[in-house]
Amino acid sequence: MNDAKTGATLSVMDGTYITAMRTGAASGVATKYLARTDASTVGIIGAGVQARTQLVAVCEARRTSSAKVYDVLAERRTEYAKEMTRVLGIDVKAVDSAQEAIRRADIVCTASSSRPLSSTLIG
Repeated sequence: MNDAKTGATLSVMDGTYITAMRTGAASGVATKYLARTDASTVGIIGAGVQARTQLVAVCEARRTSSAKVYDVLAERRTEYAKEMTRVLGIDVKAVDSAQEAIRRADIVCTASSSRPLSSTLIG
C-alpha cells in the first residue's frame, strides 16, 4: 500500500493472508445473519488456511461447542483439528468423509476447490 500523495510505501501485505482473512470474515458475517441464534456445531470441508479463518469467524459469530473437519489428506485434517482445538478451545474432530463432517452440523463451511467433493456431498 502506498501513500496516494507521495507514493511512499506504507505497508507490504501478503495477498494470501488478506484473501484468507476476507473469506473468513465473509463466513462470520453470513453466520451472524443467516444461522440460527442457537447454532453451535460446525462442519468444515477443507483444512487449509481459509478453513482456519472461516472457523475462527464462525466462532466469533456464534457460541460454538464443536466442529468436524474433513480434508482429502488425512494428515492435514488431523493437524487442523489439533490446532483449532488448541486455538479456539472447542472440540474439533477430524473425520473420514465430507458427509460425516456435515452430518448434524448447524453451520457448514466449504473451503475446498475440489470438484469431485461436491458430488460426494449430494450422492
